[in-house]
Amino acid sequence: MTNVNFECPKFEKHWTKPLTEGSDPAVEKLNTYMIILAICHTIIIEEKNGTLVYNASSPDELALTNAARHFGVIFKERDEDNNMVVENIYTG
Repeated sequence: MTNVNFECPKFEKHWTKPLTEGSDPAVEKLNTYMIILAICHTIIIEEKNGTLVYNASSPDELALTNAARHFGVIFKERDEDNNMVVENIYTG
């Protein structure tokens, strides 16, 4: 699906904590970083057999967006006003 191979216990420890008021600053920074990875691109989405497929003119854009997706921050669509819809499975 995403072709991401990343393991870091320290990252996992911080990233999987819920983002709440007064959260560890590291968790807040990771959340912001992942959202930026998920939205800074020109990717077009297609749905094939119930699965979101990203199409990108740049392999770098695709790789970064897939990394965010791997970590649970999923670029879902562009709405009718061209706003990006992103789901973070850890913060909602």
